[in-house]
Amino acid sequence: MTIESMPELKYNLAVNITTEDYERTFISVVTETLVDNDTLFFSEKIWKPIMLGHPFIVYGNQYSLKYLKELGFKTFDKWIDESYDNEPDRDVRSKKIVEEILILNNKTKEELIDIRNEMFEICKHNYDFYKIQLNLN
Repeated sequence: MTIESMPELKYNLAVNITTEDYERTFISVVTETLVDNDTLFFSEKIWKPIMLGHPFIVYGNQYSLKYLKELGFKTFDKWIDESYDNEPDRDVRSKKIVEEILILNNKTKEELIDIRNEMFEICKHNYDFYKIQLNLN
């Protein structure tokens, strides 16, 4: 599914979260602001799916997923080949991510529903852990 809605542009869209988009989609493909070597940067883009309990693939700096795990978050390596995270070449990294998206795209709706159900505990962990880090309990 492609999301084609466009919110008002007179507001800072970085703080907007359209929950309906997350509810209607299988996974978030997060394209981080920076993908350069020797940098590790997270913006609001990665935190949005985590805040909403949504699975994600992140195209960011090398070792972005590794760092998220070091912080205490969990990722989706049971269902997605996350070896892209170790790839130093950003172009190769992006191609590996596209390959993973195509694999998911070839699954049936029923298969995707089963996978999302299996992913629930990780999404819940990430949501709960995020709240703890912000002292939102």
